[in-house]
Amino acid sequence: MTAATRGNPLADVARSSVLVLGALASPLFSWPQRVIARRVHAAYLRRYFQLRPEGREECTAWQPIVAAARLSENVPGIQSWLLATVAAGLSRNR
Repeated sequence: MTAATRGNPLADVARSSVLVLGALASPLFSWPQRVIARRVHAAYLRRYFQLRPEGREECTAWQPIVAAARLSENVPGIQSWLLATVAAGLSRNR
């Protein structure tokens, strides 16, 4: 169960991104579905950061945190992608 709270909107953008990219890392989608989902995801981020250009770096910093939290949800088929996302974020912040 989840509960709504007040928080950083960039954490929500990062979570949306991790959800989409994580789903694309699983074998659930055919290649045409992947292409469409990636384009929609890219358009979403492009528009968001047109409206809030200063948030891109902070959103990137939220992604490994969100990916680490997503690991606790035990979503099958994406654990290795989530771990790689966390590791990439840790290496970026060294």
